[in-house]
Amino acid sequence: MAAEIVDIPGPGSVVTCHHTYPGTATTFEGSFEDRAGRRFAFTVTLPAPAPEAPKDVQVWRDGGAPNEVHVMWLPVEGAEDYTIRIFKDGALLRTVTAPGRPPNENGYRQVHVAPEPYPVVGQVYEYDVSVKGTDAWSTRVAHQWAGL
Repeated sequence: MAAEIVDIPGPGSVVTCHHTYPGTATTFEGSFEDRAGRRFAFTVTLPAPAPEAPKDVQVWRDGGAPNEVHVMWLPVEGAEDYTIRIFKDGALLRTVTAPGRPPNENGYRQVHVAPEPYPVVGQVYEYDVSVKGTDAWSTRVAHQWAGL
């Protein structure tokens, strides 16, 4: 593959770019003319940013149905729906989708979820959260079921 050194565009040369895929991979296409009058075209594709995981996940027993815990997290900007995974003894027990709803007065999204229909007293369940459809999971948080 041959390489050529190109002069920096001189005064009056224009580099134009346009953004074709907002929110995913972003492509810039442009062209310019150098001081020698040669025209060059280019395309630059930037990868989509890595998905962001929700932060500060907290789990505790508070309200909801008798078999539910309260899960809350700091939301990811622009995300509406979230997925919560529930683990028992290291194995995935179930997955719950938490629909978009406004954060509470402290900026946290929250939902009540039941680890099982009849949680076992003393059983440790683990929870993590991601933006629905992504694979960026929060730190897994453990909660020991203490009963009703």
